[in-house]
Amino acid sequence: MALTDLTELYSSELSSIMDSLVPLRTRTITIRPESEWYNSSIREAKQRRRQAERLWLKSGLMKITRIRSSIACDNHNPLVDPPALGDETKLSHFQHVAVDEVTKLIRSSVNKSCEQNPMPTSLVKQEVTALASVTISIINKSLESGSFPTSFKGAIVTLLLKKASLDPDIPKNYRPVSNLAYLSKLIEKVVAAQIQTYLSEINLLEPFQSAYRQGHSTETTLLRVHNDVVCAIGEQKAVLLVQLDLSASLYIVDHSRLLQILKDLGIKDTVLMWFASYLTNRTQIVKVKGAKSGATELGCGVPPRSVLGPVLFHLHSIPGGPSQKDQWLVPHAC
Repeated sequence: MALTDLTELYSSELSSIMDSLVPLRTRTITIRPESEWYNSSIREAKQRRRQAERLWLKSGLMKITRIRSSIACDNHNPLVDPPALGDETKLSHFQHVAVDEVTKLIRSSVNKSCEQNPMPTSLVKQEVTALASVTISIINKSLESGSFPTSFKGAIVTLLLKKASLDPDIPKNYRPVSNLAYLSKLIEKVVAAQIQTYLSEINLLEPFQSAYRQGHSTETTLLRVHNDVVCAIGEQKAVLLVQLDLSASLYIVDHSRLLQILKDLGIKDTVLMWFASYLTNRTQIVKVKGAKSGATELGCGVPPRSVLGPVLFHLHSIPGGPSQKDQWLVPHAC
């Protein structure tokens, strides 16, 4: 069975099961008269706020476009110093996953779910034995064919208030969050684990990349920077700390540049095809207070809150740093 047919069968069967067990029911809602204080001026103010929200969302996409257009990009040789790799060290195909590995991934998942999931994650974890077989088939079919399921490329973006104490009426106080299908994230976890293993084995992981790596965090960055500063001052050396905050970092990843970097890192054939499939033809829908926008195709960037997003952004940013041979200059990323 083709990968597309398999994913559609998975979603339709689980949706059918959920409809039979917990079918949708119609509820009658009584519309009460508006309160006396809710007058025409308040109604107009709410309309202006919704218009401002739509303008803010639109300006966010325009901001990303401006940032990308201002960056000079040479896709011919994006790596500063491409590693010399023999054919035996390159990654051309994925390893198939076994039942135990997938079962462990499912059971260790958090009980979060979104409307794109045909069945809540908590129920998937309870019925992992029954669902493991079809889940493994979809994952392995995706890995061996070098393609990412089209039905998993759509994201529903919702806005979350950054802090509970912030004013909910100010748009900039919200953080966009991409909601992806649960099975999509399972596939990403398998791929991310194999990519991280490959990069670690051939020593291609940045030594000062402190986030999105096991055993590394922003705390390790602070400890190392503090130690370097104290040691330098103790040796009577000058210390200069430069901090760079990348705006809309995950949204400005250039796909063609990223694929060329992956190729230079020894990733080829089926694995490179899979990443090309993962990145292309992605769409997103913005959902605000129950209302949804139309689907927008994403020509750049990686999905925030996805498993592979931070990993790919890290690989995309490797060439931007100076050579590690410059002992006086130590870059950190977190």
